[in-house]
Amino acid sequence: MKKGFTLIELVISFGIFMIVISGLVGALISTVKLQRNMIDNQKMIEEVSYALEYMTRAIRMAKKDSNGYNYTLSGGNTLIFLNSDDKIQSFRFNYEDNSIEVRISPDTGFLPLTSSAVKITQLSFSNAGSSWNSSGDDQTKVAILITAESRSGSTIRFQTTISQRRLNTKI
Repeated sequence: MKKGFTLIELVISFGIFMIVISGLVGALISTVKLQRNMIDNQKMIEEVSYALEYMTRAIRMAKKDSNGYNYTLSGGNTLIFLNSDDKIQSFRFNYEDNSIEVRISPDTGFLPLTSSAVKITQLSFSNAGSSWNSSGDDQTKVAILITAESRSGSTIRFQTTISQRRLNTKI
């Protein structure tokens, strides 16, 4: 009886080994791609959530300006208001950089709220059925709609409605 393997047995076992390894490498590559997409999506959600939270806090505490308006909408994608520190604050969509920007005083430039890792494709503000110039018991509401795209190409729409905390009643 001979000890060892024949050439045919070695070739067959090597072929089976290569098929198994090819399947495992393919699964590993798919897993790495999926993880990369998930990280891109997580980054997008974190950045847009931060921007929404930042805008929400500022908009809730807005005051009426000298014309009696709580908020002014400029160009459909820029919201201007008097913040709690009596400074004119603006949020806008920058079409060139696909980002959300903030300006806290007319004397300063706009600063980005989102990084280049996230592509903002839409930012819109609406008065959510209320009046921009609310009086009495009517509280102004602002609806924000953001559409964002991650580097991996996933698109998510974010929407929130904010009611003003500062009552418009005279004490």
